[in-house]
Amino acid sequence: MAVVGARVYVLGGWSGRGATDTVFRADVAADGLGPWTAAGPLLRPLEHLGVAHTDGSLCVIGGDDGVVARSEVSCASIAADGSLAAFVDAEPLPMRRSSHETVQIGIDVYVMGGASDFGGPNLTSVLHARIGSAGQPEGWAEVAPLPSTPSFPAAAAGDGRIVLLGGNAGSAAPPILATDVAADGSLSGWREAGALPHITWGAAATIARGRIYLVAGLGPGAPTATVQSADLDDLGVWIDHDPLPDTRFGHSLSVIAPDRLIAIGGWRQRSQPVQSTAFVSELCAAAP
Repeated sequence: MAVVGARVYVLGGWSGRGATDTVFRADVAADGLGPWTAAGPLLRPLEHLGVAHTDGSLCVIGGDDGVVARSEVSCASIAADGSLAAFVDAEPLPMRRSSHETVQIGIDVYVMGGASDFGGPNLTSVLHARIGSAGQPEGWAEVAPLPSTPSFPAAAAGDGRIVLLGGNAGSAAPPILATDVAADGSLSGWREAGALPHITWGAAATIARGRIYLVAGLGPGAPTATVQSADLDDLGVWIDHDPLPDTRFGHSLSVIAPDRLIAIGGWRQRSQPVQSTAFVSELCAAAP
């Protein structure tokens, strides 16, 4: 998912039968979202992909086709009415990458973890590129690697830092990891920055108003609907908010407008089909 101005785009994913090349968009409305319209397709069916954007372009990064991980990066320009031009291939990743976390601060894009073989071991490498004048990421290079490799963590970026939370690392919750982003896009190195109060993976995170929000995910044995947040400067203290109306994991989370969060898609239960529901929540007038 990507939020570009007052529009939300959902790109690729799993259709219930396999990876899909579909792209949909909806306008942000006063009461949530307007109707969804087709705005694609991608160059190839993809799931477990990353997304980056500028005000005038939208890019998909890596992912897999249900069989093998991919290294391609493709981008489309965004017209004034929100429609997309045809996607074209851009500079690929230096290695295949699927199920990675992709975050962005300004024009700096970071691809973290994931695997280079479908179902293979997790990677510690972190890749960085800057979006150039053509609206495409350029100059992929490795930066500070992760110290551990949890499966399906959540990641968020904002206020000059990147935070990696949760993930499946066995019987204990992995520590929260954080790094500072320098003006040239380099990273300060990862540090432990607190711990979550519970094990969760397949959750989604975003940063708003100086807080990081962690939504739903898989707890020990079952999906959850929890919504929690912490101050970015104190990631060891988490508070609970009203939960989602339903359990969810493998979903996307972002900020729409300055005061609303949106969660889209994912799975309700392990054995149930992929979900198309979008949930929108107002942020409190004063954090939290």
